[in-house]
Amino acid sequence: MLEFIINYYVQILLTLSVTLVSRYFRHIKKTFNTILEDNKLIKANVLSISRLYIIQNGEILLCKDKISQDELQDFTDLYIPYQAMGGNGTGKTMYHAIQTKYISDLRD
Repeated sequence: MLEFIINYYVQILLTLSVTLVSRYFRHIKKTFNTILEDNKLIKANVLSISRLYIIQNGEILLCKDKISQDELQDFTDLYIPYQAMGGNGTGKTMYHAIQTKYISDLRD
C-alpha cells in the first residue's frame, strides 16, 4: 500500500515538474522570438537612416569640385557597415560614383 502511494505521488510530482519546465521553456521561446522581431525592426530602421545619410552626404560630396581624404574616409566609414547589414544598390551606386570622381584627385 505504501509503495502504491509513493509511486502515485512520484508520478504526480514528475508530471507537475515536466509541465512547469515545459511552460518555462515556452515562455523563454516567446520572449526570444519577441527579441528577434524587435532586432529585425531596429535593423530596418538603422538601414533606412544610414541610406538617408549616404544619399545626403553623397549628393553633397558629388556637388563639390574636390573633397579631402577625411571626407572620403567618413563616407566610406558610413557606407561599409550599411553594406554589411544588407543595404540596397543605392548606397553602392553612390559610393562608386564618389570613388570614381575623386579617387584620381586624391592620388595626386
